[in-house]
Amino acid sequence: MMITVSVSEFRNNLASYLSRVLQGTKLLIKDDKRKVEFAEVKRMQTFDKESYLKALERARGTFAKERHPEWASLKRVESWLRSTRRQSDRIFKI
Repeated sequence: MMITVSVSEFRNNLASYLSRVLQGTKLLIKDDKRKVEFAEVKRMQTFDKESYLKALERARGTFAKERHPEWASLKRVESWLRSTRRQSDRIFKI
C-alpha cells in the first residue's frame, strides 16, 4: 500500500507515519504548494544470512555436472553459453 502525504502533515505526524512504514506501507512525501514529490519512504530489506544458508542447503546438488554434461569443462561451458546466446538472438517474423 502507498500513502501520499504533504511535508507538513508528515512533519506533524512523524511517529505514526514511521510506524506505518515499519508495517510495510510505502510513503510518498510531496509539497502541495509546489506540486513536487520529495521522497519515497519505505522499509529497507535486510539480508537474512540464516534463511540464505537454508536455501543454499536445499538447493545443494541441483546443478551437478552429472545432470548437466555441458558444464563438465570450461570449454564446454563456453560452447553451451555461445549456442544459448545465439538461440536467443533469433528474430521471429510475425
